[in-house]
Amino acid sequence: MINRNSITQHYDKHKKTVAITTIVFLMVAIAPLLFRQTFETIDLGHHIAFKSVLAALPLLPLYFCYKLDMDFSRRSRQALIIFIGGISLLLVDIHSVYIDGTGFLDGTVTHCSQYFVDASNIEWQMNMHKHVLELNKVVLPHSYRFLPNCILDYLLVLTNDFQFSTYLFRAVFMILLLYAIYYYSSLYCSHETALLTMLIYGTVYQISIRFYAGQITDPVSHLCFILSFIFLELDLFLYFALAVLIGSLAKESILAMAGYYLLKSLWERRNLLKATLLLLLAVTLIAGIRIYVSHDIRYENISEVGLDHIWTNLSSINPWGRQLLFTVGIFLPFVLLSFRTGIRSVRNLALFLLPTLLLSNIMFSWMFETRNLIPALIPMALLTANYLVSIYSDHDKPSLTTTGS
Repeated sequence: MINRNSITQHYDKHKKTVAITTIVFLMVAIAPLLFRQTFETIDLGHHIAFKSVLAALPLLPLYFCYKLDMDFSRRSRQALIIFIGGISLLLVDIHSVYIDGTGFLDGTVTHCSQYFVDASNIEWQMNMHKHVLELNKVVLPHSYRFLPNCILDYLLVLTNDFQFSTYLFRAVFMILLLYAIYYYSSLYCSHETALLTMLIYGTVYQISIRFYAGQITDPVSHLCFILSFIFLELDLFLYFALAVLIGSLAKESILAMAGYYLLKSLWERRNLLKATLLLLLAVTLIAGIRIYVSHDIRYENISEVGLDHIWTNLSSINPWGRQLLFTVGIFLPFVLLSFRTGIRSVRNLALFLLPTLLLSNIMFSWMFETRNLIPALIPMALLTANYLVSIYSDHDKPSLTTTGS
């Protein structure tokens, strides 16, 4: 397990620096939105040279994760970083081949899904990127979620290659996401349990993207969710608030964490004022962006669906039934089995997020797009991993005897 006290002291010591750095980063990050015409006309040239240099970009988050104090040996950190790097690239490559269509055999794209009838997934992603940064109402609700596209646009300006840029983008954020999952799990459990939690995510990730066109927002949104889990557990309100507010610029579903913090504060009878202010600030930010972009915050304009969408969603059980089963359903028994002996705070979070995100999916999305449930999966996967590791611990193993021949 991670030494919480030393981590909390470290974060408290640097919270002002981190807050200022985060705000500066955010302002720089959204420059492609604020100065759209300028970014559309930039052509630095030397794209091949930039691509050659940027190919090493995933090494930066790996180095950052390596330097974080995890309170174990250098050899163990090296092994962890190599493992996370390998799994990250594996998952990104799966996405690249099966969603983006970059798997080639004799010059022909193979094994690639096509979510829309009239455009390939990568064509849809390119058009979506352009419309989002124009805050075009035609692609609501994606125009509300501009932060990931702003970050991606920097890579696109340098490389002039959309597929290459998205590959780098996904690789960087997948590395950070896997490490965050490991870090979050290590707050409660052994390193073995944390690794298993990470691998469960890696397995389910491949199922969760079966019905989707490659929205660029998911890696950033999911990372912000996991960071909010970590900072909530460490009782670092400033960092938690930053994760929620910045995450809302990637996807508004993270508002659920502000709601959860308020409920937690009511139950514990502390931090009520901070929780209320955070919820109000998050709602104001989300509503303000929607008013600015669409000038209308009626239900029909949130995700461009009406109330009849709820019935349409519920009535089409195939294919969302099996998607739901294999994304979160198979882990529910372990949540129940560990109800008395499991980690209480993780269990409470899982039991809050699952119905909340399910309701959000029913009302604003499609039930078969179960990648939206990944934030609920993580605490469920942790409970599952912890239960499995605990029942198969060393003292439960049968003794082995050897006989001579």
